[in-house]
Amino acid sequence: MNDPRVIVWQPGKFAAALQNASASNKPVLMQVNYDNGHYTEDKAVTFRNFANMYTFALWQAGHPDFKLK
Repeated sequence: MNDPRVIVWQPGKFAAALQNASASNKPVLMQVNYDNGHYTEDKAVTFRNFANMYTFALWQAGHPDFKLK
């Protein structure tokens, strides 16, 4: 949202296109970071972003520790 190189509606349109093109019935999530653009030097933000990505990937891969309860 704070990156002048990307029009704010483009990421949402891309996520919608992925949802429309998917035949797997798996979720397509779009994470919005209102604090930063493509890059931040804030390690807490960087670690949180990686944690979210890996958690999603492990959940979708069926890892037993990441199943919905």
